[in-house]
Amino acid sequence: MAVITISRTLGSNGAAIGKEVAKRLKYRYFDREELLKEARQKSYLKAELEVLDEKGLSLFDVLFRDRPKEFLGFLYEVICDAAEADNVVILGRGGQAILRDLSNAFHVRIDAPLESRLKAVMERYGDSERGARKRIQEVDEERALFVRQAFGVDWADPMQYHLVLNTGLVDTITAGKMLLQAFRQIDWVKRAQQAKGLLQRYRLAKAIRESLIKHPEISCPSCVDVRCDEQGVVTLSGRLLEPKDKALIENAVRKVKGVQRIVNKLRP
Repeated sequence: MAVITISRTLGSNGAAIGKEVAKRLKYRYFDREELLKEARQKSYLKAELEVLDEKGLSLFDVLFRDRPKEFLGFLYEVICDAAEADNVVILGRGGQAILRDLSNAFHVRIDAPLESRLKAVMERYGDSERGARKRIQEVDEERALFVRQAFGVDWADPMQYHLVLNTGLVDTITAGKMLLQAFRQIDWVKRAQQAKGLLQRYRLAKAIRESLIKHPEISCPSCVDVRCDEQGVVTLSGRLLEPKDKALIENAVRKVKGVQRIVNKLRP
């Protein structure tokens, strides 16, 4: 019926609220662990995962630093897949930005005063007050930077969200009830009908990306940015590693069901 995205600051109990809301609605809860499971299903990420697992490094942090286009392509794919499956609560990872045009998505921001967050972080991690303050600053800055660099928006801007909750004023259970009450005021069945156009464009773009990844002669399918409209017009852009790929890519895209016309802006 609908999708809920939750953006949260460290120590605001956003994850706990998200889990409780998902449980009450009987929705899937999609967090970092679920994202990692999806990554392990992608053949082009298996080698990186093996190396990073040995070193104890974060796949997502390393991918975003070293191969941002490929990482963002993966992120768009798995979050849009989750949204298309419907009935899901998505925690973080810029879900509110990726699904900003999805009419059946409900975007929530959860925050709290620093004093409340310090207490929560000290209890969770066993930090001193100084350590908790440092951890909060670093994590919040990393999350804000990611959303700004990846999507060009300010994650703290309240205009991105349907609802902003201050868990310094209400406890986790009450915050969850407030979220559910606001969520249930909206006719999500009607909005789901309106969302079909966006999901149709997403499905076509996904089919195109999959055809490029499977093509044995295309050297860098992740270099291609794919945009589709509801009439089946596909715009291809990006800088290629091999000039020969331009024609190969266009021919591959032309064979995908649903493609009506191609605007090829690929550059060698």
